[in-house]
Amino acid sequence: MVAVLAKQLEAEYGRGVGVKNLYRVLRFSVLFDSEEVFYALSRQLSWTHFRCLMYIDDLFKRTRGASRRGLVACCIR
Repeated sequence: MVAVLAKQLEAEYGRGVGVKNLYRVLRFSVLFDSEEVFYALSRQLSWTHFRCLMYIDDLFKRTRGASRRGLVACCIR
């Protein structure tokens, strides 16, 4: 189902909305389901930071990483 949707979106909008990104968006919506939290964090963090935070399983560590105002250690390469 996701693969079919990805093909339709790629045909309409071009690259960048593939299966991988759709799964990321789905995971994002599950982990950051509160609008208040999302709006507060979106002022401080980029999509890249959110992507890094999504893969931290421990809620405490993920919350602590988000509170670092964009200087998330897991995103530094």
